[in-house]
Amino acid sequence: MSRKIKPVSFNKVSEYDSKLLAYAESKERGNFSQYVKRLIDADMNKTPMYVPAAVVPEPTDEDAEAMSGFL
Repeated sequence: MSRKIKPVSFNKVSEYDSKLLAYAESKERGNFSQYVKRLIDADMNKTPMYVPAAVVPEPTDEDAEAMSGFL
């Protein structure tokens, strides 16, 4: 196989994760895979990407608890 697939998990119960997923899947972002690749490329090249601050919400206590196992 010439491709490597890397799944990304979003917690449907978390309002934070749900908003991130909705944003990433919006028509303005285009194809999800290409959007993620552009984010990685921007990070690698230290190129700022336009992401309106109002779109990415601050994590809630619920989100912090859900993410505690990863920190």
